[in-house]
Amino acid sequence: MTAVTDFIDQAPLHNERLPSAILVTGPSLASHDGLFDQISEATGNLGRLPFVSLTSQHAPNLKTLLKHLIAKATSIDTVDEGDDEDELAPSKRKGPRLLKYDLQILHNAVEEQKLEKVVVAFQDCEAFDGILLSDAIELLR
Repeated sequence: MTAVTDFIDQAPLHNERLPSAILVTGPSLASHDGLFDQISEATGNLGRLPFVSLTSQHAPNLKTLLKHLIAKATSIDTVDEGDDEDELAPSKRKGPRLLKYDLQILHNAVEEQKLEKVVVAFQDCEAFDGILLSDAIELLR
């Protein structure tokens, strides 16, 4: 666990590359929740680092993945599973209201809360559609 938290703590803030790591956790999916809970708790001890853990169930498409990611990272109300509408997200800022999957919401929250990093974990990355995962990583970069 120390190696994981050290990696998160020491990852460069401004870099052209997105710091990432793959954790090999074994075949037992039942143990994954506990592991990601421990990582979440450990990142909380590093300071205000939102930890977002996503599974392939959260990501049938890119829009839904982004909605879940933003909702978890910013503590906005959770996303309805059948939510295909382009609803507007609640906003504390003046100006145009943003759609729930607009990464500007996450950017604004990071600035407002003076966060340095957002940790995103794809729990079962082998179950994600490859193109979807690639697109998500590219957008997060």
